[in-house]
Amino acid sequence: MTKRAKREYLIIGLCALLLQLFILPSLQYARREYRDGLRREELAAVKRQLEDMYNKKNAYPIDFSPSVHRYFVTSQEEGKANAWYIQASLENPHETSSGYDAEEGHNFYYRYMQQDGKTLYEICGGDLSCAL
Repeated sequence: MTKRAKREYLIIGLCALLLQLFILPSLQYARREYRDGLRREELAAVKRQLEDMYNKKNAYPIDFSPSVHRYFVTSQEEGKANAWYIQASLENPHETSSGYDAEEGHNFYYRYMQQDGKTLYEICGGDLSCAL
């Protein structure tokens, strides 16, 4: 093998290493963001189930377990929940914030929170806001 061929292989190897160093983290971030998006959509589906229950029984349930995500009642009266939130852990960090999602099929208040180094996404229902 000539000296020139060795240099060319070295340069090709360095280029491959640089590509891995810069592209691999981006791809991992994108995969985590995709999974976080799935979790947000799962919470939106759970919220729709809770709204359907409210429409049928005129009350939110005190206990709700068909979801792998956490359900918390924040206000209750006479064995019925008035306000609640559902929570999921996300993989990618997000700054603490809250807002309203007016996208079709969503129409809910949400918030991002940091707790014990984890990012939590919460959808609130039963009251008018999702204050921090």
